[in-house]
Amino acid sequence: SVLGLLIGVAGKFRKGKSFLLNFFIRYLNYIADGSPSGQDWLEREQSLKGFPWKSGSERDTDGIVFWSKPFLVKDRNGKD
Repeated sequence: SVLGLLIGVAGKFRKGKSFLLNFFIRYLNYIADGSPSGQDWLEREQSLKGFPWKSGSERDTDGIVFWSKPFLVKDRNGKD
């Protein structure tokens, strides 16, 4: 069976929603790759990639944004 998960983040203008979602993407990529030993998921990539974000007062994202890649991970028993 397939379990789907939807993560929604809502909040005020310019308060780090896209930045937070990029941390979710980084972690999900890490566990989808089998959680390689010897690697810390926080230090695996040099920069946060995924949802656009930038410093300053100008808006970078607007509306509802979806990530198009599914993350296929195994549970503790090794099942997909």
